[in-house]
Amino acid sequence: MVFVREFSVFSVRYVCHFYILFRIRKSIKFTVPVKPKQSQMITVNSTVLTIWLDSWGDGGCPVLYFIIEYRDMHRSNDWVLVSNNVQPTERAYSILDLVPATTYHLRVTAHNNAGSTVAFYNFTTLTAEGGNIPLDAWLTQISKGHIFIQHFPFLSVGFLTHMG
Repeated sequence: MVFVREFSVFSVRYVCHFYILFRIRKSIKFTVPVKPKQSQMITVNSTVLTIWLDSWGDGGCPVLYFIIEYRDMHRSNDWVLVSNNVQPTERAYSILDLVPATTYHLRVTAHNNAGSTVAFYNFTTLTAEGGNIPLDAWLTQISKGHIFIQHFPFLSVGFLTHMG
């Protein structure tokens, strides 16, 4: 309950406005930002990753800013900070100078007044010629029906055994 000692027109309006906003916000459920599917979030070529920031859901509160980080899946455990203050007005954000035919982890954190959401995505840049990495480059050994994957340990073995 709000108590007002002086009764001027301004203070009564302010208190009423505050009370109405409080009641409205209390009845509406706000959530942290909602991460998009990978197919909506990123596009990649040989050396550039484009992150589509406008694919995020805001959870009822506008997104305040994004933090974008990445790392080479096989060469480093350290995250490379691209930016810790990407504004939501930027529809897309690109990471340049990536190495062709390389697998990376991407971590994007979206912040709004309800909290934050961290999204992780794996992606592989295309070859220097613009193609996908050939399947034989992924496989190091096929023995007794087991497939061992060199470059993409996050792929399902079952998926590859049913491919052909």
